[in-house]
Amino acid sequence: MSNLLARLGEQPERTLRLALVLNAQFSATGGAVAIAFAGPLADLMDVNAWIVRCVGAGLLLFAVDVWFASRRVNDQLIARSKLVSASDAAWVIGTVVVIAAGLVSGAGMVLLGVIGCMVADFAIVQIWSASKLTARVTVPQAA
Repeated sequence: MSNLLARLGEQPERTLRLALVLNAQFSATGGAVAIAFAGPLADLMDVNAWIVRCVGAGLLLFAVDVWFASRRVNDQLIARSKLVSASDAAWVIGTVVVIAAGLVSGAGMVLLGVIGCMVADFAIVQIWSASKLTARVTVPQAA
């Protein structure tokens, strides 16, 4: 595991772009599934189907934005990745609130918990990679 982290640390821009692309794909898949299966998911989580559809539509829009963020260069890449990571953190906080307040069924809590963990992983890798990339961009190389 430490060997993998060391290799990822050597290529922070590539790691950041990969994390953003995977985040976009995960969000797009989740959004499409939420829209296509809003009824069964709503029944599983004990919420209204329109909530599931709205979240799905939001995820699709977010996925497009994250994908475009992954295509930015240098400082724009770092800045946009920080915004995406902040959005991911907000998602995780929202997930904790929904679970803690008991706003969904037990199965919904498990589902949202698993998704929240994935989103937290994306945020951590994005923040870590952006910080490594920032250090590389801002520290001048010795002549």
